[in-house]
Amino acid sequence: MNPRALEMIAKARSELSSLCNQFGVKKLELIGSALTPDWDPEESDFDFVADFGPPPAGVDLFAQQFVLQVELEKLFGVKVDLIDRSAVSKPLFLERIQANAREIYAA
Repeated sequence: MNPRALEMIAKARSELSSLCNQFGVKKLELIGSALTPDWDPEESDFDFVADFGPPPAGVDLFAQQFVLQVELEKLFGVKVDLIDRSAVSKPLFLERIQANAREIYAA
């Protein structure tokens, strides 16, 4: 993982865990450019893959995906792409995720 990305995630660990709990995330993984030496927070985003459980009380499916994405962008100060693993229908993309993802949260 890129050291700068790792530092950003480490500093936000408590808030990240709280958000994942609030929105019913069972597992959150980082994929994409933040795992490479070339990642730059001034120009790059964070790409996350989430495994969601049932939405917690007071959270609907829209909030579970899209409000969480906005909250992650606020937390890290960079654009965030959030993929729901259950929505990935292309087997090759799913294989690539599984081969390269770095777990950053697990309930």
